[in-house]
Amino acid sequence: MRFLRSAFVYISKHKLYGKREIDRMRYVTSIERLAKQEGKVESARENIIIVLEVRFGEIPLNICESVNLINDLSVLKKLHRNAILISSVEAFAELINEISL
Repeated sequence: MRFLRSAFVYISKHKLYGKREIDRMRYVTSIERLAKQEGKVESARENIIIVLEVRFGEIPLNICESVNLINDLSVLKKLHRNAILISSVEAFAELINEISL
């Protein structure tokens, strides 16, 4: 990211591109930010399922599907902590149902 900012400043100062091209570059960095956020969400989902599989073996499909429907990173972080501490898969399923309500 630091390189992109430096390149943007250099391009702006030396007027290598017009305003239209610079605006397009800003759009690309916005897309990169969105992609990075989506990557964090996907990683958090995977981590929850991995923790549950390590602790309890095979996880019911409905739990995996429910986890994969969650897009809020803060909720996924809380679920990850709970996946580490919770006593059973059934208790985790109840927790997800509470969140879904």
